[in-house]
Amino acid sequence: MKTFLIIVGTIFAGFALMICSGLFYLMSASEITATAHDKTMVVPANDLVPYFDDFTPNEDCESLEKLQYIDSSEDVNYEYDSPKSDEPYIAVTISHEISSDDAGTIYSVEWTAQEIAFNLADVELVEDNSFFS
Repeated sequence: MKTFLIIVGTIFAGFALMICSGLFYLMSASEITATAHDKTMVVPANDLVPYFDDFTPNEDCESLEKLQYIDSSEDVNYEYDSPKSDEPYIAVTISHEISSDDAGTIYSVEWTAQEIAFNLADVELVEDNSFFS
């Protein structure tokens, strides 16, 4: 029984350490000035007009931020959030990681988290890469 408790405790401590490390990493982000070049990397609402009927983007609904983390990796976040319920919600994040291993890890974690969140919210996730072809 003692061995079992040690194993369970070690597993629990490992998960707690991973969660705390992730939270520390996210909290280490500091906002830096986004440049005009940063905006050219994202797909803004204006580029999506042909894909939606009667959609005229409002610049007041757009936001662009750039974050730098403790390991010098950076995220550029673009969001279009209109109060009109018939307009699309657009969120684009471009991540610049220090290594390809970091990029692969971040991609896997974020994709998994999004799938879980969409399932919990009962939202259907449909991949459509036709915009990029």
